[in-house]
Amino acid sequence: MKTVFVVGMSHMSTPVAVREGLAVRPGTLAAEAAALRDATALDEAVLLGTCSRFEVYAAASDAEAPERVKAWLAARAGRNVDAYAYLHAGEEAVRHLFRVAAGLDSWIVGETEILGQVKTAYSGAQAAKTAGRVMNIVFQKALGAGKAVRSGTRIAEGIRSIGGAAAILARKLFGPDGARHVVVFGAGQMARTAAEHLIAKGVDSLTVANRTYEKAVELADALGGKAARFDEALAALHEADVAVFSTSATGFVADRALVEKAARRRGGRSLFLIDVGLPRNVDPEVALVSGVYLYDMEDLKRMVARDQESRKDAAAQADAMAATLAADAWARVERPVPAGVPS
Repeated sequence: MKTVFVVGMSHMSTPVAVREGLAVRPGTLAAEAAALRDATALDEAVLLGTCSRFEVYAAASDAEAPERVKAWLAARAGRNVDAYAYLHAGEEAVRHLFRVAAGLDSWIVGETEILGQVKTAYSGAQAAKTAGRVMNIVFQKALGAGKAVRSGTRIAEGIRSIGGAAAILARKLFGPDGARHVVVFGAGQMARTAAEHLIAKGVDSLTVANRTYEKAVELADALGGKAARFDEALAALHEADVAVFSTSATGFVADRALVEKAARRRGGRSLFLIDVGLPRNVDPEVALVSGVYLYDMEDLKRMVARDQESRKDAAAQADAMAATLAADAWARVERPVPAGVPS
């Protein structure tokens, strides 16, 4: 039987500074999955890269494959990853995937964005033809389990997404009257979720800025906001009360000099920046600018801790359900393959 395993690093074991070196560029998932398989001599591979985790799910014909994948991760990160990387094999690997798909391994337990990200990872592997019998079984079953766990338990109540947490933070910063003007940089799923929550919680005006202007227009039109070209929105940062950054840029899109200029033009009024990008979109030195308050993933993580505490019982029920479904999937993987059928 093949060696089935996952090697990865996540928010639970790895700081942002390390994770951002592993980030997958949009549109490159299929190519990266194929390159990973070829570089590490895997039979099957699915690459899952999000703002909170970077994981390789794989099936191989030899027991040394996990170490090759770990070496590949270290090369990609540009450092030794022994202190951060984890390995699960066999049924434990399948159970881990099911927990991930159900949002049980997320720092916002029950969050909804991860299920779409797992689906995207699997679709990328299908496009690259790196998913075979084993990955097809476990990922198809995991996607079904993610939906079943959320509908069968209370795990999805409360704060359910990173974008939602960012919106709740913005609401807390400005109190019940809401912020006068919010700018969202990015037009992906997390940016959309944050914008939707911000509108639901009350803002005077919302602007969406994106490198691809047409995507900004599409999201702004859908939400009743205004679209802006990316560089123009950055230049007008002083007009925002809250700015949410959720882009796939590989470098800082807002550095200290830009934010200092915006702060001076605000005449003493506070400017709140929420950075949910990975890699980080905002230079951490921005936090040193007078009148500017920068919040990142770690701040959001602390903010939602109390919400998680209230859902412990639901999480335990969901965990048990995910484990049962994972065991069923693993039993199917272990079934003998009929002669003539690719393994």
